[in-house]
Amino acid sequence: MAEKINNNLAGIAKRYSKALLDKKKKKNVIEFAEEDLNIFNEMYVSSKELQNTLCNPTISHNEKNTIITDLTGSFKSNIVKDFLFLLSEENRFNAFTTIYYYFCEELNKQKNIAKIEIASVIELDEGQKERLTQKLETKLGKKVQANYITKPEIIGGLVISYNGKTIDLSIKSKFENLNKQLI
Repeated sequence: MAEKINNNLAGIAKRYSKALLDKKKKKNVIEFAEEDLNIFNEMYVSSKELQNTLCNPTISHNEKNTIITDLTGSFKSNIVKDFLFLLSEENRFNAFTTIYYYFCEELNKQKNIAKIEIASVIELDEGQKERLTQKLETKLGKKVQANYITKPEIIGGLVISYNGKTIDLSIKSKFENLNKQLI
């Protein structure tokens, strides 16, 4: 999740994301609603103009709803459209990225998916990625969706981030720990 969340909006965002998930479960349209929300999120985060418009309290709800209707015309489900209209009516688009974050978090819990970031000094080959992913799936008992990145500053080893926790197996951290012990 590249977008930053606003912790001040966490309570509101969790309630909205839970409401969307509950509605989605009842209508049995999980795949469509998830796909549509992902598409809208991409549009939203890539356009400052869209963000400014939908968050602007001086722009009427009718104008905002026209924009939402235009952007969501090809969506497969009305649940996301209705949800976006609700955010517009209640002037809550300032919380959209945070709502989206919590929606994804809860959906991943329901699907038993762990999103993990793995940093290495060089790009790992496909075999290494596959073995590491399999080991993490076994250890966590979840389906792992790994995001592999390179960070030359770690010198060697791996840094694994999951669920707000970091396992630092890098050579850089080992040097720093050794340096602390020597001083």
